[in-house]
Amino acid sequence: MPDSIRIGDYVHCPAASGLDATGYARIGEFELSDFLTHWDALHDDALQVLPARIHPTARIHPTAIIGEDVIIGPGVRVHEFSTVRKRSVLAAGVSVGFGCEVTHSFVGENTVLGHQVGIGHSVIGADAHLSANLVIAAISLWNYDMRAPIKEIVLHGPGDELPYRCATPDSEA
Repeated sequence: MPDSIRIGDYVHCPAASGLDATGYARIGEFELSDFLTHWDALHDDALQVLPARIHPTARIHPTAIIGEDVIIGPGVRVHEFSTVRKRSVLAAGVSVGFGCEVTHSFVGENTVLGHQVGIGHSVIGADAHLSANLVIAAISLWNYDMRAPIKEIVLHGPGDELPYRCATPDSEA
């Protein structure tokens, strides 16, 4: 198994999202378990630093629901009957289609979510195009504190990559 997964091997730092003064500007430098452990604090810090949590150039349909702790970057479009909530970040140029739900996720720059896409507890890179009627969730229903896992969680990467055991420094002791 690999010793760690560096997010930057899969996701690059947002350049045009106005997040440069926040920890999200360094997302590519994080090791996955460190990011997951500190995600909530990083998000809280970003909310304190940003001049506006919803960029003035973002277009949000009146029927969309946006949580009070969501960060929305420049040029983002959120279409009809979509919900974005619980500490989510939509980086610059993201398009959220009709009837989508994004929960506690980071969606990279210029990513397109087709209609009725559900994303939960996930990190999506830049320039991705996720087709319609898709559900992506990285959630552990039996364990609500990833700093102290009660059951081993293993991620499998593409191709012949070895599996990655999701352990945090606190859980390895």
